[in-house]
Amino acid sequence: MTGTIPDTSQPGTPVAAPAPPEPIGSRFQPIALPRRAGRPPRTGLPWLAGAMAGLAVLAAAAAAVSWDAQYVMIARVRHAPAIAALEAGIPDAGAAEFAALGIALALPISPNAAP
Repeated sequence: MTGTIPDTSQPGTPVAAPAPPEPIGSRFQPIALPRRAGRPPRTGLPWLAGAMAGLAVLAAAAAAVSWDAQYVMIARVRHAPAIAALEAGIPDAGAAEFAALGIALALPISPNAAP
């Protein structure tokens, strides 16, 4: 044997007993938080909410600029402000509808939902 570590390469050398396990909550074994059965933890919800809010602001700004540009273009041709306002809103309404459909497709389907 050399030093304080036993040399186990020689036959007949006694093997040291294993170290006792670290207590729960020590720096090596973090405390496991209780989880709901069958569901992963929801740690990303604040990030998702922030991203959704940012995208909503960006979409509202883009819709305002888009509507204004199309209204000016259509009003110069039609010379009817009400018709120009209606026609300028059609592409933005379509974009909002497709966004809602995309969100609906991304939502999980409940197994208890009626067909």
